[in-house]
Amino acid sequence: MVQIILEIDDEKKAESLVAILKELSFVAIIDSEPSYFYSPENLQAIERSLRQIEEGKTVMKTLDELRAMEEE
Repeated sequence: MVQIILEIDDEKKAESLVAILKELSFVAIIDSEPSYFYSPENLQAIERSLRQIEEGKTVMKTLDELRAMEEE
């Protein structure tokens, strides 16, 4: 099991990310209490990633496709 904790201060963007993660069969747990753990640099990286997701700038591969690439 892998646990990833993200803090997003924009509720709409957080909802978008949760919806995408649910489509990918991730379990999303939302905690509305703010945390000081993430630095401004990390929050900027998350914002950049969310924009890329919203703009469709993603690459999706199945596990079989990844394994085939590994064998090349």
